[in-house]
Amino acid sequence: WERALVRVVPGRGAALARALKTALAARMAKGAADPVRIRIDPPDIG
Repeated sequence: WERALVRVVPGRGAALARALKTALAARMAKGAADPVRIRIDPPDIG
């Protein structure tokens, strides 16, 4: 397993979510075999 933590400045979370969704769709369209899971935490973490 490989993991990555990506943080963005406040107000840019929606743009990051859109970019990740687009990248995941492109990856799926190519028929990538390795699974990828994207989890977006809520803006208030503690």
